[in-house]
Amino acid sequence: VCNFVSDLSYAIAGLIFLEYKGSAQWSAELLVINYRGELRSYLVSVGTNQSYQESHSFNFSTYYPHGINAAVYHPGH
Repeated sequence: VCNFVSDLSYAIAGLIFLEYKGSAQWSAELLVINYRGELRSYLVSVGTNQSYQESHSFNFSTYYPHGINAAVYHPGH
């Protein structure tokens, strides 16, 4: 018997890597968006000093109360 969690709203709807130019310490910015519309941004460092730190968060649920199922990044915005 398998017990699957029926609420998958915390599952990831999108992962977007962006080049980060704000500081030499960080190589990239990772945007993580779940099906509930919760976005978290992480600054990522690669190489010998591998690390990450949360940069900011945003919740789209006010604009999309039924959640989201995909995300696309547009560099013009």
